[in-house]
Amino acid sequence: MLQQHRRMAAACLEMFERLMQYAQDKGFADSAEEIRFFKEMRPGPESDWMFHRDVSALLAAAPPVGSEQIYAYYQQALADIAAFFNRHGFLRTYLQSGQELLDDKLFTRCTVPGELADWGACLYADWPTARCSTVLAAFYAKEKVSAWIESYLQRRQGYNVTATGHTPVLQWTGSKAALVELLYALQQSGMLNGGKATIKDLADFFCDAFTVDLGNYYRSFQELRIRKKNRTSFLDDLKTRLIRYMDETDLNYNG
Repeated sequence: MLQQHRRMAAACLEMFERLMQYAQDKGFADSAEEIRFFKEMRPGPESDWMFHRDVSALLAAAPPVGSEQIYAYYQQALADIAAFFNRHGFLRTYLQSGQELLDDKLFTRCTVPGELADWGACLYADWPTARCSTVLAAFYAKEKVSAWIESYLQRRQGYNVTATGHTPVLQWTGSKAALVELLYALQQSGMLNGGKATIKDLADFFCDAFTVDLGNYYRSFQELRIRKKNRTSFLDDLKTRLIRYMDETDLNYNG
């Protein structure tokens, strides 16, 4: 999951940079067009990059899955997001009210006075920018990060909390190829979510449940698919081990 968000962050950043370069090359016909760009066009792509960047940072620094610190870690992240919204309460209230009176101050390339001067940093230091545009993007991004954290914690509580209230630690210690083989087999069985579970759904679940980063599991599957023999070696081994265990259990029971 970490690698997926890192790849998405890189892709979103590339798209955002293209947008900024286009705007820099084209320029603006008037202040209304400039405001529209910084208030409506730029924040969306920039917030997509911020979201994947921030989730990547959270995952990279998170305690081991199953540890007692994991819940407190993400609760602190939610508290930090709330503090950010409180810190920039004036701008958030202004935007939510639908006002436009200060747009020429907040969303044009000018020197922002007073307390607004530190609201956001531009990726293009050599090109003047509307700093509040970046803060607006941060609002969007942090709202999505907050929703992601809450969903992540709910998923973990849903399948990791036992009757005793303790969270068991299960870590995948086999090969990633074996896990990819298993998740594709489960997805093709049609027995999860009435056959509606996708490969991505299963991959995200396994990554969370077993503390493993599957990386590019689509490529791993293609490598399995083009094998000339033993394409399902892990599943074959599972079947062999289960039958052997059944046979041994039968012998012990009969004895």
